[in-house]
Amino acid sequence: MNGRELARVVVTQVSLHSAMTGCRLAAPLLALQQGYSASAVGVLLALFALAPLFLALPAGRMADRGGARLPLVLSALMAIVGAAAAALWPVFGMLCLAALLTGASASTALIVLQRHVGRAVAHPAELKTVFSWLGIAPAAANFLGPMLAGLLIDHAGPSPTHELGFRAAFAAMALLPLLGWALALRLPGEPEAAGAAARSGAAEEAMTAGEVMPGEPLAAAAVAAAATTPLAAAPAAPERAAVRDSVWGLLALPVLRRLLFVNWLQALAWDVHTFVLPILGTERGLSASAIGALMAAFAVAAMLVRMALPRLTGRAAEWQIMLVCTLSAAATLVLYPWMPGALSMGACSVALGFALGAVQPMVLSLVHQTAPHGRQGEAMALRMMTINLSSLLMPMLFGSLGALIGVGGLFWLVGGVLGAGARAVPPLRAAESAGSAAS
Repeated sequence: MNGRELARVVVTQVSLHSAMTGCRLAAPLLALQQGYSASAVGVLLALFALAPLFLALPAGRMADRGGARLPLVLSALMAIVGAAAAALWPVFGMLCLAALLTGASASTALIVLQRHVGRAVAHPAELKTVFSWLGIAPAAANFLGPMLAGLLIDHAGPSPTHELGFRAAFAAMALLPLLGWALALRLPGEPEAAGAAARSGAAEEAMTAGEVMPGEPLAAAAVAAAATTPLAAAPAAPERAAVRDSVWGLLALPVLRRLLFVNWLQALAWDVHTFVLPILGTERGLSASAIGALMAAFAVAAMLVRMALPRLTGRAAEWQIMLVCTLSAAATLVLYPWMPGALSMGACSVALGFALGAVQPMVLSLVHQTAPHGRQGEAMALRMMTINLSSLLMPMLFGSLGALIGVGGLFWLVGGVLGAGARAVPPLRAAESAGSAAS
């Protein structure tokens, strides 16, 4: 994949994802202004993850069978309809519809593009680089969407937080996906990814031949087989049908289960920050622009760390970086509620962005390398389903718990979960060693 094509993919993802992140800021702020409770806001935010939970696997399978163009065009259409509905009728029901459609759009596009770039590389060593650059797209969207929405909410109407400002914000979010639509039509055809086929196929052959037990991650025998398989090879032995037939075959891979758990920890921290920050900022009298700036600071930090990630992974093992980032995120969440104003809260947002932003590209690289050939899209969809299930359930749980323990208690609770769950990271060194040997 050349730089121009990768840039086109990144811009496509930014345009589609920004519509969702902008709506995710504007919708709860409008709901709070209309007098809805924190529990209702939790339900509203959960809807951003409801449709993706059911569409993730079909989207991954559609991409596996037919390529990226059709799913991306459908993603753009969903985002346009959802944001436009909220702009025309800014009532709670339309906010829920916007949440459903823009959430489905962003999730589908992310799965499809992650699969597309992963299959387009010719060598496993390139995976970390392309996923790091693709990881910039959600981070950039988390900056662009909330910042643009916050500015329009405060300045597009006759007074800050006037209904016209919210309408303008939703209308802007409806226009952004048009760029993604245009770029999706210009994406090249389905990449062959012969190198990826050889790596995944060789690892699966090693499993079915008895060189690696089904319960083990990619061990030395599978690595040796993958490293010596010619690039043109793409084994498709019938004995691997058990792995191919259903999603349970993917979940039977221990390394994939561990990767999904580690990824869920990061998603949990991301969700609590997204849910609590608008409520905490409103309680402390911050404007919509200030809250948008705090979310943008988080996104910029995530974007910067992903730009530096290829160099960082050259100096330290991936599992070590993931462990440090997980523990750093836990510590930042514990400190966050004690921050008194916008500047100190911004510092915590930046620290949290650095910690959480570094993990996703490494997880994506390992998921792509450990997934069976021809099922990378499905594996990416399974990862996205895990995130969306968390994003669906956690805001509702946060809304209920927040009424009991306060928003500060939510940060402390999630920080403790991250600290306890960090022990799952060190065993991933086996998967990392397998990927490095194969490259």
